[in-house]
Amino acid sequence: MFSLTELEDFDFRIAEEKDVNHIVDILHAAARVDASQEERSSQGFVQGRMGKEGIEQWILADSPVRGAVVAHNKMDDSIIGVCFFSPVPTEIAGPPVVQGIAQAVADSADIDAAKALAYGPLAVRDVFSGRGLSKHMIAFIAGVARDHEKTHIVASVEDANQKSLGMHEHLGAERIGSFEREGRPYSVVAFETVA
Repeated sequence: MFSLTELEDFDFRIAEEKDVNHIVDILHAAARVDASQEERSSQGFVQGRMGKEGIEQWILADSPVRGAVVAHNKMDDSIIGVCFFSPVPTEIAGPPVVQGIAQAVADSADIDAAKALAYGPLAVRDVFSGRGLSKHMIAFIAGVARDHEKTHIVASVEDANQKSLGMHEHLGAERIGSFEREGRPYSVVAFETVA
């Protein structure tokens, strides 16, 4: 997939109930609701609003392929990043973003929805941006996917989110499709989960 450098002060693990309040704070900050469009584009952002109850339901789901990975700062025992993951639907259903991902996967000649995991939203606290935490969380999810015989991980990125698109391009993601939601274009990107 891509090479990883050991990050001495951080580790990565599946999110637990005790992480929920930290995750709520990270996602709220990453939404950048008060930022200009230019700031959102250059600094990155997450779209949508997932409340505490939704986060709890997601991470406590009784499924090994639905949850979240967190980046943990070993220096102060804090959670500094999060990335959610779930199966790609084999039928075009669900919320608009999920439908967009499912359609792009269905249209792809190389990806079987039954063998793919979707990831996102992904967010890292601003003070830790640029340290490779997103790359490590994506790699962690690729490992979860491999452990469950999934061949690809996929995500949608709003095209206005130039920081996220740039990161995915830098990591070697393949753009497999696009869709529009509420007049805003999105790209669907994918990685193979090969070791």
